[in-house]
Amino acid sequence: MSVNPSMMDDPREEALRELAANGEVERIEAYVRAGISINSQNRVNGWTALHWASARSQAEAVRYLLQEGADDSIRSKDGKRPIDVAKRDEIREIFSAPHPLGESDSEDDEEQAERAQDPAPAFVPAYLATRSPVLFSLPISEQLAEAASDSSTHPQPKAAPNEDLGAPSIAPTLARAKPLDLTSRRTEAEEQEREILVFRDDRPGCIGSVFVKESSSLGEMVDQIKAELDDLPSNFRICKRDGSLVVPISAKQYAQKAWKRFTTASHAVLLNIRSR
Repeated sequence: MSVNPSMMDDPREEALRELAANGEVERIEAYVRAGISINSQNRVNGWTALHWASARSQAEAVRYLLQEGADDSIRSKDGKRPIDVAKRDEIREIFSAPHPLGESDSEDDEEQAERAQDPAPAFVPAYLATRSPVLFSLPISEQLAEAASDSSTHPQPKAAPNEDLGAPSIAPTLARAKPLDLTSRRTEAEEQEREILVFRDDRPGCIGSVFVKESSSLGEMVDQIKAELDDLPSNFRICKRDGSLVVPISAKQYAQKAWKRFTTASHAVLLNIRSR
């Protein structure tokens, strides 16, 4: 399995991958012109900007990245190339067509079957799996300002009751198409779940999210965060973050329902690491 050794913590590289997932070609061009590494990989799953553009069916972004020299042979940590995570024939055809750096390697039947069964990585950061108006690689103060500005001018509509939210399409920001409300979904047992973003107070940006069931308590939500997210200390306190407001939550309140505390998409969990 080949993983690009030049994986770095530069937040601009994470921002580039986010823009690729959202198909924002003009902003991608600005990052590329600024010298941001087009082939940088996420440290957790090994995905590049080209992986995300391919997985999210962003045809123009795929074409542009290939044109600018994106390496379509780089494999993620589970061994997948950008073409392997494509969900549409239109995107696969772009890889099959000649481009400046040559053609993609041909796939054998075993790889095609594997891609059909497992088109997505085991770990998908929530801010890329769903469209957010904020680049989480920005400092928190800028995130809050941008989120407040965007939410006031582009309120998010609620999803229809029977809408399939399992594989959302992401509308480019420039088109300003109405975004889907991806904050809730239904399980096979018809119990609703709500996606709650998770942040740490000792580092910038969103570290992931959890889908919390309607019946879950705050304590169960904490256990879920520990089980599903990586690189966390064994003990921490949680707070509710609502814009610039941070509300501490006591361990004595863990029996309360999580949904009663986290009632809207703007409510997020802030892990209090520094004072543990």
